[in-house]
Amino acid sequence: MKERRLCSFRGGATGLVIGAAFALGCEPSGSAEGHAEPGDRGTAPEVDAAVVPDADAAAPEDPAAPTWHRDVRPIVEAHCTPCHRIGGSGPFPLEDFADAAAQAGPMAWAAAERTMPPYAAAPAVRPYRYDISLSEAQISTLRRWAAAGAPEGDPDQPGAPLEVNFGELEDPNLELEMPVPFTPTVHPDHYRCFVLPWPEVETRYITGFNVVPDNVPMVHHAVLYLVDPAQAGVVDAVDGADGLPGYSCFGSASPEGGAPIPTRQIGGWAPGSVGTSYPPGTGVVVRAGARVVLQMHYNTLGLEGSGVDQSRVQFRIEAPPEQDGGNLPWLDMTWPNVEGSMRIPANATGVVHAFEDDPSTGPVVTGLFIPDLDVSAGLRLHTVYPHMHQLGRRIEASVQRADGEIVPLVRIVDWDFHWQREYPFVEPVDVLPGDRLRVECSFDNDADNQPLVDGEPRRPQDVDFGEGSYDEMCVAAFYVTALRVAAPSACDAFGARSAERGRFEFTFDAAAAVRGAPDLDGPLLGPVSGAVFRAEDVSLAGPAPDAEPLASFRFEGVDVAAGPAGPFALDTELPAGRYQVLGFMDIDGNADAADPAPDVGDPVFVPGRPLELGCDRQPATLTFALRLPPGQ
Repeated sequence: MKERRLCSFRGGATGLVIGAAFALGCEPSGSAEGHAEPGDRGTAPEVDAAVVPDADAAAPEDPAAPTWHRDVRPIVEAHCTPCHRIGGSGPFPLEDFADAAAQAGPMAWAAAERTMPPYAAAPAVRPYRYDISLSEAQISTLRRWAAAGAPEGDPDQPGAPLEVNFGELEDPNLELEMPVPFTPTVHPDHYRCFVLPWPEVETRYITGFNVVPDNVPMVHHAVLYLVDPAQAGVVDAVDGADGLPGYSCFGSASPEGGAPIPTRQIGGWAPGSVGTSYPPGTGVVVRAGARVVLQMHYNTLGLEGSGVDQSRVQFRIEAPPEQDGGNLPWLDMTWPNVEGSMRIPANATGVVHAFEDDPSTGPVVTGLFIPDLDVSAGLRLHTVYPHMHQLGRRIEASVQRADGEIVPLVRIVDWDFHWQREYPFVEPVDVLPGDRLRVECSFDNDADNQPLVDGEPRRPQDVDFGEGSYDEMCVAAFYVTALRVAAPSACDAFGARSAERGRFEFTFDAAAAVRGAPDLDGPLLGPVSGAVFRAEDVSLAGPAPDAEPLASFRFEGVDVAAGPAGPFALDTELPAGRYQVLGFMDIDGNADAADPAPDVGDPVFVPGRPLELGCDRQPATLTFALRLPPGQ
């Protein structure tokens, strides 16, 4: 097994911690909750002797060599001591010359390998805010200082301090705390989700957040998710069900071992950060009855005894901002819905899966995850959060312009699940109609790249997309806003009039993946059945259990084989408002007309951007985004 080591870090997201390996050894990266044996350490990393000072030999003074006070101290204080301080998340302090000189060689090795500071996207393909990585010049300084014997230099000639921005949150006005203290029971890495009920009784918007860890040395990182009111009961039911606070989760807020639930990511946090603010004038909507789920990654390596944590989350919440924002997970929706569509065969290496599409016209992903945003004129990307599980090796995302230009967004060439983070762009990137957003992932599923199961490398086996510890993912999540266009004069634009009640006029269409599928049961022609629901009663998982349709329909002879078909007028008049429509085409003609239901392979339209009804005649396009997968 190839040990992808978490070299003696205890959750430090910034700092040079490899040095502790010489005292503690390196911990092979475990997997998710319940699978890593405590104390199962690997060997210390091999360090180039050229950068390790000989403690028994007095190095000759080289006036050109870097010194602690003039050259090295500014780097260490800016990049390392935010975590490597007494009481911090690093396993040892780097607060003075004696601390740093004792770790000079390992620090130089870690810097050269870009193991520390842990910033996987370095060297960056574009400028990011909160970039804590070292420059090549800074790496060279640390190497030359170690090779010269770590000279102290003149304390009366200090170098100019450096500034590194770890993030910020100004004016938080809401704080939520884990309901009860929690003690990790799995070592060294324990993933756990905690349900934080949302206290607001009116719709509000999150415009920034920060995690305040209670047990700083033990908290490795955290991710915040929103669970909408329709799915709140799912996380409430599993909260504490195994006798411990919270519930087991891995990779998302969905309960491990259960069916995936729709969630929206608020953002990620790593030690050293003091908060994240969304771009000015934007925010994420939170409705009354929602739940915040705090996913904690605890790392207990090197800690004595049982650590206890009761961390808090700070939010800045406001009334509606100028513009709604949202987190858009970019992935091929066939991966979670069609078994084997993202297969990573046992013993295979270099397996690549990729997805690209035009987000302004892709009804599945954009409609499911950012239904409140109209992205028909394009969208603006503000951040990227790459995500794979434990077989991942490389991930990158880019915009493929309509004119052929490729705009890189992020590239990580040595993926480590335990060090994932969000990368905010210094300048946002616009994706226009006709552009394609792309994510590409590479995986190794050989014996050298397996997670541990009860302390032993797992035997390679076929792996598919999924939420579980040993499943895989290929996702690039973006915080986005919609590009604005001048709105036409509402109902006048299509010859209707504003009204308090009206009828939808549906046009049906099919996504390219459906229209071009080679194994269709027949031409895209047949009866279309569906139902209309209140928008708030429908989520990615479908209608809420107690939701009743406000209208139903069946239109015969709908033909979308070559292009859109319509309009088809709904018989039922509805009050003005926001609606979701669910339905399917009976392509093989075997549905019961009295109680229609789709079967495997039938084209379906799924929850997307809510339809607004405000005219006496309201045109709306419904797109068959995918075909019903097996088991649905």
